[in-house]
Amino acid sequence: MHPAVILVIAMAIVVLGILLLRLHAFLALLLAALTVAMLTPQHRLEAFAEKDLANSKITAKQAADFVDSTAAERVAKAFGSTCASIAIVIAMASIIGKCLLDSGAADRI
Repeated sequence: MHPAVILVIAMAIVVLGILLLRLHAFLALLLAALTVAMLTPQHRLEAFAEKDLANSKITAKQAADFVDSTAAERVAKAFGSTCASIAIVIAMASIIGKCLLDSGAADRI
């Protein structure tokens, strides 16, 4: 299946899920991610793994594990890495917020 078709399907799931089914945005996005992962053809996964292997981003075992993983495993791994990177930003913002509160600057804003 062409990537543009998969993209349109995922966008439709998000928009229809939020507007018609009244799903929470997080659930609609998660459902769209699972749909994209399930609709992605095996040859595209192999090409992605080969490209990362050629660029020395992953090892041969990691490439094989990626290709053999299920759609839910791929979504869970990507979600976990995204949460890890966002957590650092949130922690830093909370430190800045606490400093603003303690100094009284938050009261003036």
